[in-house]
Amino acid sequence: MPGLSAGADYRQFDDAVLLGFGTIMTDDETVSSSRVIATAGPGVAVVYHGLLEQGDQRLEGLPNADRFRELANELPGRLERLAEQGITEVAFQPMGDIDRELTAFAAAAGLAGR
Repeated sequence: MPGLSAGADYRQFDDAVLLGFGTIMTDDETVSSSRVIATAGPGVAVVYHGLLEQGDQRLEGLPNADRFRELANELPGRLERLAEQGITEVAFQPMGDIDRELTAFAAAAGLAGR
């Protein structure tokens, strides 16, 4: 997984916590093992998403970056498919700049201006 940004310096802070994702693999496991994917996969998705949102070029060096970008940019289509499957509501938890996140979600979902 990508590490800290090059040149990052957190020494001015009293505490600096690095959030990490992963698992300890046994000798007979690979990154393609089902247990490894089930355990570490959600965290890897968070890393991919963070790199995409930040425009970080390190995403390009990760496996399946193009497919991830394609899936991340298909929100309106995914919402339509969910509705076809009977989903009537999506609970979305915005973080950070709440107004920006809600506005961006509404635009991506085709709900802006309603």
